[in-house]
Amino acid sequence: MTSVVLTGEIHIGKTTVSRTIAELAQERGYCVHGILTPPILDSDGTRLGIEAVNLASGERRELARVWRGHRKQEEDWNWDGPQIGPYYFDPAVLVWAHDAIARGIALDCDLLIIDEIGRLELEQGLGFSQVLDLLGTSIVVRSLVVVRASLLEAFRRRLPKLEFVTFTVTSENRDDLATEIAERLFLS
Repeated sequence: MTSVVLTGEIHIGKTTVSRTIAELAQERGYCVHGILTPPILDSDGTRLGIEAVNLASGERRELARVWRGHRKQEEDWNWDGPQIGPYYFDPAVLVWAHDAIARGIALDCDLLIIDEIGRLELEQGLGFSQVLDLLGTSIVVRSLVVVRASLLEAFRRRLPKLEFVTFTVTSENRDDLATEIAERLFLS
Protein backbone atom coordinates (compact mmCIF):
# COMPACT_ATOMS: atom_id res chain seq x y z
CA MET A 1 0.00 0.00 0.00
CA THR A 2 1.39 3.36 -1.04
CA SER A 3 -0.21 6.64 -0.07
CA VAL A 4 1.10 9.96 -1.31
CA VAL A 5 -0.06 13.36 -0.15
CA LEU A 6 0.58 16.18 -2.57
CA THR A 7 0.65 19.53 -0.87
CA GLY A 8 1.60 23.11 -1.59
CA GLU A 9 0.34 26.64 -1.45
CA ILE A 10 -2.84 27.88 -3.13
CA HIS A 11 -2.60 28.13 -6.94
CA ILE A 12 0.87 26.52 -7.10
CA GLY A 13 -0.13 23.72 -9.50
CA LYS A 14 -1.23 20.77 -7.34
CA THR A 15 -4.08 19.85 -9.70
CA THR A 16 -1.82 20.12 -12.74
CA VAL A 17 0.75 17.79 -11.14
CA SER A 18 -2.05 15.38 -10.20
CA ARG A 19 -3.38 15.38 -13.76
CA THR A 20 0.09 14.59 -15.10
CA ILE A 21 0.48 11.72 -12.62
CA ALA A 22 -2.87 10.31 -13.77
CA GLU A 23 -1.78 10.56 -17.40
CA LEU A 24 1.58 8.88 -16.67
CA ALA A 25 -0.18 6.03 -14.83
CA GLN A 26 -2.72 5.56 -17.62
CA GLU A 27 0.05 5.55 -20.24
CA ARG A 28 1.67 2.69 -18.29
CA GLY A 29 -1.60 0.75 -18.41
CA TYR A 30 -2.77 1.35 -14.86
CA CYS A 31 -6.43 1.79 -13.97
CA VAL A 32 -6.86 5.30 -12.51
CA HIS A 33 -10.00 6.50 -10.76
CA GLY A 34 -10.85 9.56 -8.74
CA ILE A 35 -11.56 13.24 -9.13
CA LEU A 36 -9.55 16.26 -10.21
CA THR A 37 -10.81 19.74 -9.33
CA PRO A 38 -9.34 22.31 -11.71
CA PRO A 39 -10.44 25.93 -11.46
CA ILE A 40 -12.94 27.45 -13.88
CA LEU A 41 -11.40 30.67 -15.15
CA ASP A 42 -12.72 33.48 -17.33
CA SER A 43 -10.70 34.93 -20.20
CA ASP A 44 -8.87 37.25 -17.78
CA GLY A 45 -7.85 34.42 -15.45
CA THR A 46 -10.40 35.32 -12.77
CA ARG A 47 -11.66 32.30 -10.86
CA LEU A 48 -15.34 31.67 -11.50
CA GLY A 49 -15.63 28.29 -9.83
CA ILE A 50 -14.30 24.76 -9.59
CA GLU A 51 -14.87 21.90 -11.97
CA ALA A 52 -14.92 18.22 -11.03
CA VAL A 53 -13.39 15.79 -13.54
CA ASN A 54 -14.02 12.06 -13.25
CA LEU A 55 -10.66 10.47 -14.09
CA ALA A 56 -12.23 7.17 -15.18
CA SER A 57 -14.81 8.56 -17.59
CA GLY A 58 -13.51 12.05 -18.38
CA GLU A 59 -16.91 13.50 -17.52
CA ARG A 60 -16.86 17.06 -16.17
CA ARG A 61 -19.31 18.91 -13.96
CA GLU A 62 -19.35 22.30 -12.28
CA LEU A 63 -18.64 21.57 -8.63
CA ALA A 64 -18.56 25.06 -7.16
CA ARG A 65 -19.25 28.62 -8.21
CA VAL A 66 -17.88 31.86 -6.83
CA TRP A 67 -20.49 34.20 -5.40
CA ARG A 68 -20.24 37.53 -7.19
CA GLY A 69 -23.22 39.25 -5.59
CA HIS A 70 -25.51 38.84 -8.59
CA ARG A 71 -27.88 36.09 -7.55
CA LYS A 72 -30.57 37.17 -10.02
CA GLN A 73 -28.05 36.85 -12.84
CA GLU A 74 -27.14 33.34 -11.69
CA GLU A 75 -30.51 31.77 -10.97
CA ASP A 76 -29.38 28.52 -12.60
CA TRP A 77 -27.10 27.76 -9.63
CA ASN A 78 -28.03 26.09 -6.32
CA TRP A 79 -26.89 28.67 -3.78
CA ASP A 80 -28.17 26.53 -0.88
CA GLY A 81 -25.20 24.14 -0.97
CA PRO A 82 -22.25 24.24 1.41
CA GLN A 83 -20.04 27.30 1.30
CA ILE A 84 -16.29 27.73 1.81
CA GLY A 85 -15.10 31.31 1.40
CA PRO A 86 -16.59 32.67 -1.83
CA TYR A 87 -17.29 29.16 -3.20
CA TYR A 88 -20.76 27.64 -3.13
CA PHE A 89 -20.77 23.89 -3.79
CA ASP A 90 -23.45 22.03 -5.72
CA PRO A 91 -24.67 19.21 -3.44
CA ALA A 92 -25.62 16.98 -6.39
CA VAL A 93 -22.15 17.29 -7.93
CA LEU A 94 -20.54 16.58 -4.56
CA VAL A 95 -22.50 13.32 -4.45
CA TRP A 96 -21.56 12.54 -8.06
CA ALA A 97 -17.85 13.16 -7.34
CA HIS A 98 -17.98 11.17 -4.11
CA ASP A 99 -19.59 8.27 -5.99
CA ALA A 100 -16.83 8.40 -8.64
CA ILE A 101 -14.23 8.03 -5.88
CA ALA A 102 -16.20 5.26 -4.18
CA ARG A 103 -16.51 3.39 -7.51
CA GLY A 104 -12.75 3.50 -7.93
CA ILE A 105 -12.33 2.00 -4.47
CA ALA A 106 -14.95 -0.69 -5.15
CA LEU A 107 -13.35 -1.60 -8.49
CA ASP A 108 -9.95 -1.98 -6.84
CA CYS A 109 -8.31 0.54 -9.16
CA ASP A 110 -4.52 0.74 -9.39
CA LEU A 111 -4.43 4.41 -8.39
CA LEU A 112 -7.04 6.50 -6.60
CA ILE A 113 -6.66 10.28 -6.87
CA ILE A 114 -8.59 12.67 -4.64
CA ASP A 115 -8.12 16.35 -5.50
CA GLU A 116 -8.57 17.80 -3.01
CA ILE A 117 -9.26 17.30 0.66
CA GLY A 118 -9.92 20.77 2.00
CA ARG A 119 -11.90 22.76 4.51
CA LEU A 120 -15.16 21.27 3.25
CA GLU A 121 -14.01 17.81 4.35
CA LEU A 122 -11.82 18.65 7.33
CA GLU A 123 -13.94 21.38 8.93
CA GLN A 124 -17.49 20.59 7.81
CA GLY A 125 -17.35 16.80 7.36
CA LEU A 126 -18.78 17.14 3.84
CA GLY A 127 -17.48 16.58 0.32
CA PHE A 128 -15.18 13.57 0.13
CA SER A 129 -14.94 13.08 3.90
CA GLN A 130 -16.82 9.77 3.86
CA VAL A 131 -14.15 8.06 1.75
CA LEU A 132 -11.26 9.29 3.88
CA ASP A 133 -11.60 6.43 6.36
CA LEU A 134 -10.91 3.94 3.56
CA LEU A 135 -7.50 5.45 2.91
CA GLY A 136 -4.83 3.53 4.73
CA THR A 137 -6.74 0.27 4.54
CA SER A 138 -5.84 -2.64 2.30
CA ILE A 139 -8.84 -1.67 0.16
CA VAL A 140 -6.91 1.22 -1.39
CA VAL A 141 -3.61 -0.03 -2.82
CA ARG A 142 -2.26 3.29 -4.14
CA SER A 143 -3.59 6.74 -3.49
CA LEU A 144 -2.68 10.30 -4.26
CA VAL A 145 -4.46 12.84 -2.09
CA VAL A 146 -4.13 16.59 -2.58
CA VAL A 147 -4.15 18.63 0.63
CA ARG A 148 -3.37 22.35 0.81
CA ALA A 149 -0.28 23.06 2.94
CA SER A 150 -2.25 25.04 5.52
CA LEU A 151 -4.52 22.01 6.12
CA LEU A 152 -1.89 19.28 6.29
CA GLU A 153 -1.89 19.10 10.10
CA ALA A 154 -5.70 18.87 10.19
CA PHE A 155 -5.49 16.06 7.62
CA ARG A 156 -2.96 14.21 9.79
CA ARG A 157 -5.21 14.60 12.83
CA ARG A 158 -8.19 13.32 10.81
CA LEU A 159 -6.25 10.22 9.66
CA PRO A 160 -3.66 9.57 12.39
CA LYS A 161 -3.00 5.95 11.33
CA LEU A 162 -2.50 6.68 7.63
CA GLU A 163 1.12 6.32 6.64
CA PHE A 164 1.92 8.52 3.67
CA VAL A 165 4.78 10.18 1.86
CA THR A 166 4.41 13.93 1.40
CA PHE A 167 5.51 15.80 -1.70
CA THR A 168 5.33 19.59 -1.80
CA VAL A 169 4.73 21.38 -5.10
CA THR A 170 6.82 24.51 -5.59
CA SER A 171 7.33 26.74 -8.58
CA GLU A 172 10.82 25.23 -8.90
CA ASN A 173 9.83 21.54 -8.93
CA ARG A 174 6.31 21.44 -10.38
CA ASP A 175 7.44 20.56 -13.91
CA ASP A 176 9.39 17.46 -12.78
CA LEU A 177 7.50 16.39 -9.67
CA ALA A 178 4.85 14.25 -11.41
CA THR A 179 7.45 11.83 -12.78
CA GLU A 180 9.09 11.48 -9.36
CA ILE A 181 5.75 10.78 -7.69
CA ALA A 182 4.62 8.32 -10.38
CA GLU A 183 7.85 6.38 -9.89
CA ARG A 184 7.33 6.35 -6.14
CA LEU A 185 3.74 5.13 -6.52
CA PHE A 186 4.48 2.33 -8.94
CA LEU A 187 7.98 1.22 -7.99
CA SER A 188 7.61 1.00 -4.24
